[in-house]
This record gives sequence, structure tokens and C-alpha cells, in this order.
Amino acid sequence: MKPQTNRAASGMTILVVEDSPTQAERLRYILEQQHFTVALAGDGEQALAYLADHQPALVISDIVMPAMSGYELCRRLTADKRTQDLPVILLTSLSSTDDVLEGLACGADSFMTKPYSAEYLLAQIERTIAGQLHPKANRVSVEVEILSGRQSRLITADSQQMLGLLLSVYEAAAHRNSELTQSQDELRSLNEHMEDLVEERTAELSAEVAERKLAYEKLANAMVQLERTNRDLEQYAYVASHDLQEPLRMVTSHVQLLQRRYQGKLDKDADEFIAFAVEGATRMRRLIIDLLAFSQLGTNGKDLVAVSSEAALGQALANLNLLVQEDRASITHDPLPAVLGDQDQLAQLFQNLVSNAIKFHGDAAPQVDISARRVELPGQAATPMWQFSVRDNGIGIEQKYFEQIFVIFQRLHSRERYAGNGMGLPICKKIVERHGGRIWIESQPGEGTTFFFTLRAVVTNEDGKAERNRRENVQCQCQ
Repeated sequence: MKPQTNRAASGMTILVVEDSPTQAERLRYILEQQHFTVALAGDGEQALAYLADHQPALVISDIVMPAMSGYELCRRLTADKRTQDLPVILLTSLSSTDDVLEGLACGADSFMTKPYSAEYLLAQIERTIAGQLHPKANRVSVEVEILSGRQSRLITADSQQMLGLLLSVYEAAAHRNSELTQSQDELRSLNEHMEDLVEERTAELSAEVAERKLAYEKLANAMVQLERTNRDLEQYAYVASHDLQEPLRMVTSHVQLLQRRYQGKLDKDADEFIAFAVEGATRMRRLIIDLLAFSQLGTNGKDLVAVSSEAALGQALANLNLLVQEDRASITHDPLPAVLGDQDQLAQLFQNLVSNAIKFHGDAAPQVDISARRVELPGQAATPMWQFSVRDNGIGIEQKYFEQIFVIFQRLHSRERYAGNGMGLPICKKIVERHGGRIWIESQPGEGTTFFFTLRAVVTNEDGKAERNRRENVQCQCQ
């Protein structure tokens, strides 16, 4: 409810003594809304200095203040003839019997407990000012002995002051009781609402749990079906590629025999047709061999143990010796770490990546550099990893093909320009994923390509030591 304007307040000055700027400004705002003139003092000394030159209609003072309490300020005002009739309202967050008795003893006219509403404050001000019809000096004071707890106190005060303070206590208690009742009602209403929400949410959660359980069961069944399908596909690919090799070998050998026996004896078209047949049969045989190798990666691989990735690279480079010499390729690498892996498959991984780097070179001689660094991958902090990079100076790849090159049988160039069947990088991807890592690419056309892949590190007592920062370029001498 908005406070009603007091017409008598116009021009009336109230001194507010409050050390809290926030509380002082709140009081100022409430009083100025009712057209009171407000003076602020931050402590008792400032209040006394103001009162030396001014005569406000009322003093509202906080009790708990540094240096001089509100009680002491009230005593000094009562003891001074110039200010003894000045009504004083004390503000406090306390409401014990001793507080009331101390208010009586110091000469306060009323007191209010914090927090308070604007309506309650203005009612207290109006009653306190209206009660000052007779000067305090003309009132009859009496001595009253009051028992508080186990102690007896002798209080000297006039009847009007006692009545005002007792009325303040009663109103404060009634106001607090009203607030507590309202709070209890609100709490009861909130509790009932919360119970409804809990019941509603419990029902929703039960339905959600049941739904998730069903979805999980479906997913688990789908995973089982997928694993079974993958095994069937691998088995089918193995059987198909294995069974196709023998008849294809027979076709290839007979076509090659036909080429050797009748080369130049038939017309030019016949020689060309036979050459196409030989090339197609050879390419088909290579494709079947690669498909068989791809299908066996997950089933015929060895257990992952601690192996030297540098030894795996050496094995790959030995297999690529002739290719390196023919293309005058330069292969360099850092000292490479031990990892958890299958050395034969890691050798195949390095062999495919290095041969790709050599094959797709530009005008300059191929240059390939292999390095590794320790990394912590998001979500894999508990598993230390090594990140390998295979960097070349080749023709590069456009970004739109970054995903496509890891799909089987996908080629970006014609066979006339670059040989191959599109199985090399899919095999690399499957090897890396079997080892618990991932593989990706960074490249710009004409600026070379870098393949990155991660492998699990071998955890040893040396892991706490600083990683070597000395780079050694080891020139591969392939004889």
C-alpha cells in the first residue's frame, strides 16, 4: 500500500542518524515522499554538530553505530536543555526486554525494529510528534524497579514515555506477528505448490526413465545387430576376396600368356585389347588383395602391446626402398616414441601415408617429414596420447575432399595420372581407429598435405620427465 501524504509534514525537518548509507537513503526516500525535509548524519558526533545550529522536529537514530551508540546519543540529547524536548525514535534489529529498558533509561520516545514498512514508519512518526504536546520538563517522572531476568533495574521515566515505548513494543510485536503469519501462509502455499511440482516432476521423470530405458534397450539391440552385421560383412568380404583370387589368378595368367605369345602377331587393335585385359585383371587382383587386407584388419590383428613406432616406420621405409630411390624422395623423422599397438599394422599405416606423400608430389622432389608430440585430448585426459604428423610438399587437397578420401574406393584423380584403387587411406583410418585413436588432415592445394593421427602412449616411470625438445632430423638412406 502506498503511504498517505501527511499535510503537516510540509517543511518539517527530520534528522536521520544512520551509519549505513543504504539504510539512510531508504529513510530519506520514504520521508521525502511525504514532503518531510530530511537531514542525514553518519554518526552521533555529526548529529550533535548538526543540532548545535538546527532544530529539527524529530530525530530517528540507529542504535548500533560506531563510536557513539543511539542510546548514548539519546542520553546526551535528554541531558541538554536545548534538546531535551526533542522526540527521538530509535531503530534497531534487536527486540529483547533489555533493549526496551535501555530505551526507557536513555529517554527515547519510541523505537522500531528492522525491517519495517513505510506505513509502519510513518505511523510511528505521526504518533511520536503528536505526543509532544507537553514539554518533557513539565512531565512528572517516576522511578520504577523492573526485574529483567535475574537482574533488577531502576528506571526513571515519565508515564507518557513509558506508554509510548510500550505501545511501540506492542505494535512491533503485532507487526512482526502479522509478517510471520503472512510468511507462514506464503510458505504453506509454496510448500503445497512444491509438492504438486514434485509429484508432477516425479511422474515426468518416471516416464522419462522408462523412455530412456526403452531407447537404451533398442540401442543395445541395434549395437548387437550392427556388430553381427559388421562381422558378417567382414566374413563375406574375406570369403569373396579369397575365393575370387584363384579364378582371377587363372584369368590373369592366361591373358598374360596370350599377350606374350601373340604380341605383334595380330593387328594393332588386338594388341591393345589384350593390354587392356591384362591391365584390368592386374588391377582387379590388386583390389581384391587390398579388400582382403581391409576385411582382416579387425579380426587378424595382433594384441596391442608396447611397440616402437620408430621400428614400425623403419619397416615401412624398407618396403618403400625402391619407390624412394625412383622418385629421389627425402624422408626425415624425429625420434619416435613407444606406443600401444600392432607393429605390423603400424608399419602398414606409415607405409600407406608415406607412399601417398611420394606418389602425389609436384614438380619438386618429394619431401616427407614424420614427427610426434605428447597431447591431452578432450575427454581422454586419463589416457595419454601421442599425436603423429606426416607432412609432405605435394600437390595438396581441397578441403571439401577431407572426409571423402577416407571412404573405400574413393579417388580424386584418374588412374592414368596416379595409380591406385582408393583403399590406402581407408585402411589407415581403420588401423588408427582399431588402436583407439583418430586420423585427420590439413592441406592447401599446391602447398602440401599433413596427415595427423593419435596413438595411445605407453605409460612408464619416465612419463614424469620433461619431453625432449631437441629435434633430430634423420636422413633416410635407402639402399
